[in-house]
Amino acid sequence: MVHQISFDEGACTSNSITVSPDGKRLAWVRDDGDDRTSGTLVTSSIDGTGQRTLAKQINCLGTHSLLWQGGDRLMAHRKSGEPLLFDLVAGKPVEGDLGRNAYSCWSADGTWLAGVADGKPYVTNGTKSRQYSYTPPQPEAEHWGGWEAQSVSLDGRYVSVGREGTDPPHRDDSFAVVDTATSKVVDLPGGGDIHSVLFTADNKVLVKRATGITVLGSDFKTLGAVAEPATVRDTKLLAYDPATPPGKPALRLGPDGLGALKLGMSKEEARASGMIKDIEGAGPAGEACPARAELTGEGGTVWFSTRLGVASIVPSSGVQTVDGIGVGSSRQSVVQSYPSWTPAAGDNARGVVPVPGNPDAVYRIAIKDDKVSSVALQYADQDCYE
Repeated sequence: MVHQISFDEGACTSNSITVSPDGKRLAWVRDDGDDRTSGTLVTSSIDGTGQRTLAKQINCLGTHSLLWQGGDRLMAHRKSGEPLLFDLVAGKPVEGDLGRNAYSCWSADGTWLAGVADGKPYVTNGTKSRQYSYTPPQPEAEHWGGWEAQSVSLDGRYVSVGREGTDPPHRDDSFAVVDTATSKVVDLPGGGDIHSVLFTADNKVLVKRATGITVLGSDFKTLGAVAEPATVRDTKLLAYDPATPPGKPALRLGPDGLGALKLGMSKEEARASGMIKDIEGAGPAGEACPARAELTGEGGTVWFSTRLGVASIVPSSGVQTVDGIGVGSSRQSVVQSYPSWTPAAGDNARGVVPVPGNPDAVYRIAIKDDKVSSVALQYADQDCYE
């Protein structure tokens, strides 16, 4: 599915409009009068509704006038050059890591930053840092006035690189993926000139070519391909909604299960759903909860209770609740979606919240380092674990 949105055709809007890595928000700088270098920073839902003005006199020039730090934070610069970091849940500027120059970008979950310091490219998560290098292929070198990181993998291991420049028509379409641990270029599957490479919030890699978009796993093996309609074939790929993998309907955790797998099913019924496979050699989880199985697809665990049947469904990643919360979501997003969520103990802990539409179930949401580390759909009275 391709979603197109109509906006004003001002120079600032067309140069700055951007989609959050989780596919939920839009942000752009709206033109103000005759000033074609700055304007008003505006955000909205992905369909353009719920527009909110955040600041005025925001720069709209360059290829990176707006930068996302995860799905909830956005970096911008005032016309004067002052950097600003906005919390889009709170709708106001906050303190945070603004990088050390204009040529920075974050991983889709906001954990790893790629930038340049003293002329040397690096990646960092605030604790670990690595420098790396890249040299454009010799036949193309004469077209390169410089290069910069365009996208960062969730683990900070890889960056996609492209030509540096402020004039979009003069940017070279040659892109590559660099291993920041070795500075070697990754050999991507497929043929044809690469237009862009995007690391996504669900640990996929999107490679856009003239022939379409190839979806790769985190190991750079091909998972599938998407043929683009002719009307959007020459447009820039801004983002990818991880809730809707190509060729598959979106799976949501809740209110009564995950796809064909439902709470309360017997193990035989669950196996017939095609959503599980037995874990070989797995011992009993206890007399009340004697079995568990592995989820197919993205992985995860299903717990079986003697009394309840399927008592808990715990996907490992790539699945969101009915309110859009999944592994990698920010603490702010959890609190916004589930105001009653309260951690049991400490800042990095777990808490349960009611599931909309199912009074018998709860979501068990665990957070570590201000990011969701796991989400489970379970019966409120499950007896498989604490």
